[in-house]
Amino acid sequence: MGPRIRSRKNAIIQLNLMVVGMTGLGKTSFIRTFCETLVTRKIEQKQIPALQGPVGKTIDSYSMTFDIEEEGEKIALTIVDTPGLTDDFNLDKQLYEVLHYLEYQFDITLAEESKVKRNPKALDNQIHACLYFIDPSKKGLTLSDIRVLKKLTTRVNVIPVVAKADQLTISQRNSIKKAIFHDIFEQHKIRIYGFPEDDSDPSSTSAAAKDESDSDDDLVGRPRTSGTDATRPRTSGTDATRPRTSGTDYTNADADSDDEDAASDMDDITVLRKIMPFSVISYEEDPEGLPVEIVDPATGERLKGRQYPWGIVDVLDPNHCDFATLRGVLLTTHRKIFKDITFEKYYEQYRTEKLLARKASRLMREDVKKKILDDLRDL
Repeated sequence: MGPRIRSRKNAIIQLNLMVVGMTGLGKTSFIRTFCETLVTRKIEQKQIPALQGPVGKTIDSYSMTFDIEEEGEKIALTIVDTPGLTDDFNLDKQLYEVLHYLEYQFDITLAEESKVKRNPKALDNQIHACLYFIDPSKKGLTLSDIRVLKKLTTRVNVIPVVAKADQLTISQRNSIKKAIFHDIFEQHKIRIYGFPEDDSDPSSTSAAAKDESDSDDDLVGRPRTSGTDATRPRTSGTDATRPRTSGTDYTNADADSDDEDAASDMDDITVLRKIMPFSVISYEEDPEGLPVEIVDPATGERLKGRQYPWGIVDVLDPNHCDFATLRGVLLTTHRKIFKDITFEKYYEQYRTEKLLARKASRLMREDVKKKILDDLRDL
């Protein structure tokens, strides 16, 4: 029993995330801010070129891997940044490259499964969740957003994110969230992560989430073992995810009152659905690419955020944006569910398509061969 306990204790969980969206929405800045909140086991891991110097335009896709600890668990976290999509004739080509990357990871797994002797130490390269960034200046989803989302959701768990939320008032933020929710769940029925499998009306979920039965949890592919840590509500003990109280009153008494209840039960998919899309803000950087030092005048606490003439925005304060909530969803409460759905739904679907395509190709070759032989006999 001793060796088994040591084995589980030292196990490293793999988690792979991707960031996709139109150009100019601060995807790379978000990644930098996200990485600043990570508790890495090796400090030099944060000293990678992509995180150094002023933020530049992402030309080619690249990935970075961190060995982190989250609530006592060791995680090998890989983040893939992609070039910004453009709303023009290049969109199809750019989207193809993203989908090709996702499918290539499935191909690696399929090739490993096809071996007579599999490698027990093979890495899980599949992308478990994809953050899709949405322009805050729009009234909702654009036609290009809808097009991209419908394609992405055939291959990966997609989580919609409203970028640069500091540009929005509370009223504007709530309005765009409602518009995007309507576009995704009601009008276009885009099957992002958390979409009800029975096509039930998710708007009724928003109105009465507390009165719903637990059966809705199963609609999004809950882990088969209900007692796993993935289904247990969590609150992070790290400073990076602990809600903060800023000395500046940035909030409004009319803000959604459901947010506090949601934060306490984020493992419930019906609660998570109410918050979607997540609104995020990235910290401010100086000309050298380093976080601007901001001190809360009321508490003296150093914050990661942005300072304006009218006050301070703390990116980790849930009253200001959903950054800390999104971080918790990715790294703790829904991490295992992401991985389960990726393998059981998206990989298995791709594998089935691939095997059927091979079978069809083989049958087609046999038909062609038979026709040629028949033609030769007729000569």
